[in-house]
Amino acid sequence: MMNLKQSGEYGLKDAHMTTMPITSSSDAGIILFDAARQRYYNLDALAAMVWSLMRRPITLLEMRDAVVEQFDLEPEAAERHIVDLLDEMETNGLIEQAAS
Repeated sequence: MMNLKQSGEYGLKDAHMTTMPITSSSDAGIILFDAARQRYYNLDALAAMVWSLMRRPITLLEMRDAVVEQFDLEPEAAERHIVDLLDEMETNGLIEQAAS
């Protein structure tokens, strides 16, 4: 599991996408197709935003703030959603910790 520090200064700069799956956008989010694993992933709007934000180096705090602004969530709830989502993405091989 991804070990994201809750303090927020540790960023996703230490994680990266393992592949660049084929994506298809819809109003409800995006669908990822990972050709290497022959798997589809349906990302809701919040997960799609997180996926999109990860295209550049970004800290957990920056990501949390963007999600709070877009989805009108409390910061703590947004951070929990993001951390859970990143753990799930890592478990499914979509992202991984970058080598130190």
